[in-house]
Parts: sequence; C-alpha cells; structure tokens
Amino acid sequence: MTTTDRWRRVVAGVGALLLGLLVTGCGESGGPDDSGPAGIEDGGEPADPKGAEAIAGVELAARIEVHDDTVRIDYVLTNNSSEQVHVPNRVGRGDEYGRVAQDSNFVYATGTADGGVDLSKRVFATPDTDEMAWGHAPTVGVSTVAPGARLKESLTVPRPLERHQPWGSDYGHGKVSLPEPVERIRFCLGVLPHPLPPAAALHRVADGWEISHGNVVNAAQHLYCSEPVQP
Repeated sequence: MTTTDRWRRVVAGVGALLLGLLVTGCGESGGPDDSGPAGIEDGGEPADPKGAEAIAGVELAARIEVHDDTVRIDYVLTNNSSEQVHVPNRVGRGDEYGRVAQDSNFVYATGTADGGVDLSKRVFATPDTDEMAWGHAPTVGVSTVAPGARLKESLTVPRPLERHQPWGSDYGHGKVSLPEPVERIRFCLGVLPHPLPPAAALHRVADGWEISHGNVVNAAQHLYCSEPVQP
C-alpha cells in the first residue's frame, strides 16, 4: 500500500467519524420537544411566520421601564433609507374583527415560547386553523415615514397585561392567555417597505391609511424588536 493510499484511508475514516457525530447530534436535538410551548391546537399562540429581512437604513431604538401598574415604552424609528416606509402603529382596541377605537397607548400583547410577552405594533399572519372562519380580515392604522424622517412615540401600557391580538383570543381550541408569571417583556414594531406588494395595499380611511392583517402583509413586514427586560 502506498503512502497516498494510507492517507486516503485516514481521511475517509475521519470523515465518516465526523459524519456520525453530526448525525448523532441532529438525532438528539432535532426531534419534537414534548416540553415545548403549546401550539394552537393545544390552546397556545398561533404560529408567527417570519417576515422580510431588515430594511437597510431603518433602525429602532426603544426603552422599556416596568413599573408596578404600568409598562412605559419610548421608541424612535429612524428611516435613513432612500424610500418611505409604512408602520402599522395605530392599533385599535375593541371588536376583534376590526379597528374600532384608536389610542397611542394601545398595543398588541401576545405570549412567547419562553414565557415572555411581546408588546407590539405590527401586522399578524392569519391563524392556521380549520376551526374558525373570518368574514373579513382585521385592520390596523398605518403611519408613513419619509426618507430622513423619524417616528417617535411614548406609550403607557397598564398592568396586569391583557392579551390583545387582532384575530381574537380563541381559534377554536379554547381561549389563549398570556403566560403567568411573565418572565420578560419586549417591544416590537413592524415596518413595511415601499412599494408594497399589490396584495398588501394600503386602504384610505377617514383618518388616514390602514392595512389588513394577513399572510401576504406579514411576509412583507420586518419586525424590529427591543432587548427584553424582566418585570
């Protein structure tokens, strides 16, 4: 056997060993986790499909202060891109099938897999369930931020936190609640690029512009989130 043949056998053996280790690792950590968060069929939050990539030049700075009876959120969205962007920040509370009343303090509040709560102004995908049917998609008011401009808001959200999601709190498998206790809180802001996909068009209303929640709009949105804080 030549020296070259010996080296070929050594390399092949090492490759097989590494492949075996990789396969073993995937087998240990890549399967279903029975201890994971509840899915929609078990009364948990609906899946939240990932949206678009971050928009170059758009940045979010947010500060969260948790008090005994409120959560204070101050944020600034800066648009240093070359195009205007659209921010679904005018959240309504009331009828889960539409935007009934607006208040700058209104936010969506949803649970997360690690026992936290996301306070957000954004769009959501349609929950994937055969148990419910919606006559029409809920909507959220939109602010447009020009290139070089900023959007600033200060919010005071009352505690204890209440779940608020545009598609409601029951998807046919029981009412969804926020985690108790809440392990951490963060703020997230959805940003939509310009131009929007045709199926994600803005709609003119008496007090400005709005957009419908749904899969196409969620796919076009990038979600900017703050660092989480402990209550």
